[in-house]
Amino acid sequence: MTKEGEKVLPSFQIIAQEEARIQRIAKSIVGLEESKLSLGVISSVGISYLPDILKGFLKLYPQVEYECFPCTYETVQNGISDGMIDCGFLSSFVKNNELEFIPLWEDEFVVLIPRGRALSQKEELDIEEIKSERMILVSGEEEHDLNKIFEEHNIRPDIAMRSTDAVSALKLVEKGFGIGIFSKVILEGIEVWQNVEVRHFTKHYSRVLGLAIQKGQMLSPTSEKFVRYVQEYSQVENR
Repeated sequence: MTKEGEKVLPSFQIIAQEEARIQRIAKSIVGLEESKLSLGVISSVGISYLPDILKGFLKLYPQVEYECFPCTYETVQNGISDGMIDCGFLSSFVKNNELEFIPLWEDEFVVLIPRGRALSQKEELDIEEIKSERMILVSGEEEHDLNKIFEEHNIRPDIAMRSTDAVSALKLVEKGFGIGIFSKVILEGIEVWQNVEVRHFTKHYSRVLGLAIQKGQMLSPTSEKFVRYVQEYSQVENR
């Protein structure tokens, strides 16, 4: 690409993003039943709240076409900024000045301990007590958020293993490879586990899961309806 082309490329990208957004809004004006909704979905929300949300929203607007993209925090942010998705789920530990974050659910972190370990004899744990323990972490969003907590307490975790899959990570804890720190939302998506004790921290550590949209831009009618529906759904869930 020429130097002149490199100079004008960002402007063309902005124009293309805006054109895509206008097309989505124009289609939605025709009627929600003819519109499309593109969502960026992180794993914790995908295995917990999202199925019921989509089921309920689909009853209200059965002809809306959904696209749900499995995403990381980074791809959710990029997808919204680039206009590729309408909205996406993130946690409060993600800071992005270009996005508006709508808080929905509090999600507490708990400690999973192989049965029989000394730590399991305690009802609650101080975060300092896990410093010397080998840890099994779920990589991706969970590890990102936990690292923020570790940094706050100057903890350098002794990571025995990482797994991209929460079930696999839990199995490693069951087999005694280390303790695990999981969010409760992730755990609720795993039906059965054995030989593991669950303990809370003395000071509870939580993240907030929520919905992110582009700041300062008008939502399509479909996206606006979806955001409102999710907010109402979360209010019922949080009672």
